[in-house]
Amino acid sequence: MVNGVITLSDSESFKYQIIEKYISGKIYRDEAARLIKQSERTVSRLAKKVKERGFLGVKHGNFGKSSNRAISKEVKEEILRLKRKNTSILIQLTSTIF
Repeated sequence: MVNGVITLSDSESFKYQIIEKYISGKIYRDEAARLIKQSERTVSRLAKKVKERGFLGVKHGNFGKSSNRAISKEVKEEILRLKRKNTSILIQLTSTIF
């Protein structure tokens, strides 16, 4: 998401178009499955998501959420503070040696 605009990748856009054709009855589920290289069951699940959430139904479920492995802002700031402190100590040590 850039500047509040949600974009679909080429594969997501293609998948959305195929699911829309399936929902509107223009193609059968087996053909949709073959086109997006997924199972027929997955086509049904995607169709349900697209009906509920629109084009966001083809985005990954974690889209827009922060990673569960992300380092908190406070921890990042503490790491940078310690790095700066250690760097200044290292500079002081090397200047006294040379």
